Amino acid sequence: MSVEDIQKINRLAQDLLDKNMADSREDAIKQAQQILNKTIANDQEISKQGSAVAKDDFEYYKNMITRYKDYTMNQLSEFKKQLEALTAEVKKLKDEIALSGSGFSKDCSSEKKEIKPAKQQKLKDKKEGYNQRQGNFTSKNVSVEDIFYCGNK
Repeated sequence: MSVEDIQKINRLAQDLLDKNMADSREDAIKQAQQILNKTIANDQEISKQGSAVAKDDFEYYKNMITRYKDYTMNQLSEFKKQLEALTAEVKKLKDEIALSGSGFSKDCSSEKKEIKPAKQQKLKDKKEGYNQRQGNFTSKNVSVEDIFYCGNK
């Protein structure tokens, strides 16, 4: 027995004597030894069970981590394959545009130039008919006689 164990036994024996749970000092020491042996045995059992549980938990989490790692690696490899396929397709489309793009680009630019003047004419027409300060009102719409006339018609 170590010094710490003897001190624990003496403290527990003294507590038993103070609370009148033992008749003599010798009985108190015997009871204290029995109590401490039971607690030591229980602690050892718990530590054994705890280490077994800890090992099981460790294995469980280790397996979970490896499964997640494998899953993410598979997903990343699939994404990589899809990305490579898409980049190849984009490159193919760029090559097709480059081969037939010289005549196509000139046609598109001339069509754009034709569209712009037509839009500008429409905008000018709209601006002439509407003035922001005056609004879309005519003198007929806003006549003073219609608004302020106070007699029989």
